[in-house]
Amino acid sequence: MSPRVVSPGVGVVLTTHNSSDHIDATLASIADQTLLPTQVLVIDDHSTDGTVSLVLSWARRLQAQGVELSVQGSTANDDNPEKRIGRNFTQGLRALADLDLVALGDHDDVWFPQRVEEQVSLMTADPGAVMLASNGVIEGLDSTLFEAFDVPSSLEVDSPREVLRFTIRHSVATGGASMVRPGSLLRSGVLAPPGDWLHDRWWSLVAATQAGLRVSFNPVLNYRVGPDQAVGLSRGRQTSRGISRWRSAHIHDLARVRALHRLKAIANPDVQRELRWDRLLRSVL
Repeated sequence: MSPRVVSPGVGVVLTTHNSSDHIDATLASIADQTLLPTQVLVIDDHSTDGTVSLVLSWARRLQAQGVELSVQGSTANDDNPEKRIGRNFTQGLRALADLDLVALGDHDDVWFPQRVEEQVSLMTADPGAVMLASNGVIEGLDSTLFEAFDVPSSLEVDSPREVLRFTIRHSVATGGASMVRPGSLLRSGVLAPPGDWLHDRWWSLVAATQAGLRVSFNPVLNYRVGPDQAVGLSRGRQTSRGISRWRSAHIHDLARVRALHRLKAIANPDVQRELRWDRLLRSVL
């Protein structure tokens, strides 16, 4: 199938930081999509290695294919990389708020040619979907993202309540492999991740609260885990159980409980029960 432009509704947000070793391969994989986005927005997080020049060198090639590429400097200055990453993606999503769908991308992953086409098809067929969490192949390992996070196949057909219950306890969405409806997230009033929540983890919870989180087990990219990667496949306390989980609880977990409880105000009636204090304390702590 010849590449074609989706206009005016599909965009991409990428975030970069000293990404010169990998950003060419990432942008090449976007340029080779069977269904092209109409906009690619790169939020650059204070790179010092020529990343921005490399990104801009793609502008003419993408423009010839009907794709507008632009770069914004990150407005985040926090020392915590997790907070910066979340704020960078939030900045990008706000900038593309008028689009119908936005694919999220990391600076070093290689997209499979049909990623955008497949995700657009799934989201278009499901108007209630707020976020689509797709799978990916972990580079150098004989496993996928969903295998690493122990995402059960039943999550594709589980009830909204069961999906939220699982998502509170476990990671499901990887930002670089996800697609979102920016309007739905913005209208929720809770787009910006609170505290040290990562954007993908927080947005998957917001979507699940609205009964709008969907999963697709078909891999859409090669996911790279570099030696200097700030975040990635870490699951924190998610693998802990029983007494060991309680012993590893931290004061910031109480802040997470409070943040999740506030989502009750926007929750679908079918899932509100999962956001009660008692259930959240058991799930998070």
